[in-house]
Amino acid sequence: MNLTAKILVVDDDPDVLTGLSFFLRSAGYTTVEAATGQAGLDLVKTESPDLVLLDVELPDASGLEICRQIKLDPELAHVFVVHISGAYTSSQDQVQGLGAGADGYIVKSIHPQELLARVEAFLRIASTERALRQAQAGLERRVAERTEALEKINASLLTEIFERQRAEEALQTSQERLRFLLTATPA
Repeated sequence: MNLTAKILVVDDDPDVLTGLSFFLRSAGYTTVEAATGQAGLDLVKTESPDLVLLDVELPDASGLEICRQIKLDPELAHVFVVHISGAYTSSQDQVQGLGAGADGYIVKSIHPQELLARVEAFLRIASTERALRQAQAGLERRVAERTEALEKINASLLTEIFERQRAEEALQTSQERLRFLLTATPA
């Protein structure tokens, strides 16, 4: 259980927003709240939440569109977004939400313990993804460093080869002059 996690709850229903936030705080999580899509998007940018619980139906924008905006922004794409909805609960609605880039989908009539279990699972997945991204970044740095080192070695070897070729050409020219002098000199 990652109790240091920060969860952004975005829902236009004040009762759901307050209740869900209170429940998550009671479980030990830090919560941030937004009642509109734009406010939620702004908070994603400033608060760097570990998880966003995003209502599908908001007064100013579709939660699907807010999710797309988050996932299309390279600075925010790593943010783990889970749609929540009490109105859009069919399988097709969930497919549409996941298709918009959401990492999960929760129907609001969920039992509190199941909600906590899902939040914990989503946070574990998000943490694993973050660790993988960091490992990948580390590997990319190492590859870049080694590529740079190999390029320097390659340049040094090319310089040495060029210098040896020049030395061999100079030696060959000297040998040809010596042969010429030896054959041109009367005995």
